[in-house]
Amino acid sequence: MKTTTCLTQRLFASFALAFALITSAIVASAADPDVASNSVQSLDYSTLQGGKILLRVGMKNPPKTTPAGFTINNPPRIALDLTDTSNGLDKNTINVNQGPLRNVNVVQAGNRTRLVLNLSKTSQYDTRIDGNALLITVQESGTQATDVGSRFAEAQPSAAKHSIRDIDFRRGASGDGRVVVTLSDTTTGIDIRKQGAGLTVDFINADAPANLQRRLDVNDFATPVQFIDTQSRGGNVRMSIQPKGDYE
Repeated sequence: MKTTTCLTQRLFASFALAFALITSAIVASAADPDVASNSVQSLDYSTLQGGKILLRVGMKNPPKTTPAGFTINNPPRIALDLTDTSNGLDKNTINVNQGPLRNVNVVQAGNRTRLVLNLSKTSQYDTRIDGNALLITVQESGTQATDVGSRFAEAQPSAAKHSIRDIDFRRGASGDGRVVVTLSDTTTGIDIRKQGAGLTVDFINADAPANLQRRLDVNDFATPVQFIDTQSRGGNVRMSIQPKGDYE
């Protein structure tokens, strides 16, 4: 049972990273690769009641939207992508060592800057915009073990329907399973949660063509993943990822 849980956590991380790669590619192609119109000017932190940590990311200009992000359980970390933004700090690592937050890496790649929050334990986060600053609140997650949630990308206010363009499955170099989903745009809200031994992913306010609403049997890839079920449900698209039984 313990081995199965660890395997599921590795699958969770690979799945989140696959989404990160594909959305980053979409964002990069939509912006000028040479010039970023915004930049990170400062990064400060403070402690709040209840063990919360507040990060204040000062920007040159007001952020247009809260950033898309993803979480990884092992090792525990939170990553947030600031598009069309450069790193204006004179360093790439800010040590915090408060509550569950150890430090923050600020890494620029092209005209995108990623904030990586390295944690001592799995935590949840919330983001909001305050003038020229992005506020990130980090709090240790609850101990409920049967349903672990992760907000990969926060849905942006919009009446437009999003869509899933394609679903692909790949085997990683180390035998891990990777589910790659091509989305119509980067503002699609994505909720990921662990249920039992599997993963449930909801694409908010989205639809999928009939040919993608099906069960994929990926046993032949020899990875931890057995089935991937995709179906429309209540205005969203739900994907259920089922791993195999016990593993070494």
